[in-house]
Amino acid sequence: MKRTTHRAALSAVLLACVLLPLTGQTSVTFGQQIALLKMLKPDLESIGVLSTSLNEKDVQQYTRSSLQQGVKLYVAEPKDARDIPSLYKKLVAEKKVQLILIPSVEDRIMLDVGYEFLKENTLLDRIGVCVPDVRFIANGAFFSVAKEEGKLVVTVNQRIAALVGASIPSQPNPSISFVTR
Repeated sequence: MKRTTHRAALSAVLLACVLLPLTGQTSVTFGQQIALLKMLKPDLESIGVLSTSLNEKDVQQYTRSSLQQGVKLYVAEPKDARDIPSLYKKLVAEKKVQLILIPSVEDRIMLDVGYEFLKENTLLDRIGVCVPDVRFIANGAFFSVAKEEGKLVVTVNQRIAALVGASIPSQPNPSISFVTR
């Protein structure tokens, strides 16, 4: 009984984090991204963020959002594509991250060499890559979210979701639309 109460409270917090910021907002927040990832993978304990473009304020917002969701967050900032393999291996081996999040489509990590390395290695390690551009879903990414007409549209690669142990909620909130590919 206690577990059910805890799960209901967690669901309420998740929905509040996802829905409250929607009004009047044009982009998806860090909190919304992490809350949606937690909805897809309730046992999520740690996320690695790989980015060359985060500033201190972004890192603080991600950290705050992850703490609210009970998820540990590790940020790695590669200087160029050559740094990605060592940072990725450190995130997986030492920090035990379950997902890798790339926050910006303008990020240099999204270039061919860096993304190709991540795609190949995350599949082998059963870790999902969360990307800012839905076009990468067909190229091995796990998750992408965008805001369209006041609604969050979450695109999930079904094959990768099964690989990482994620599933789409059976009754998502009306302001969230899940699309599988």
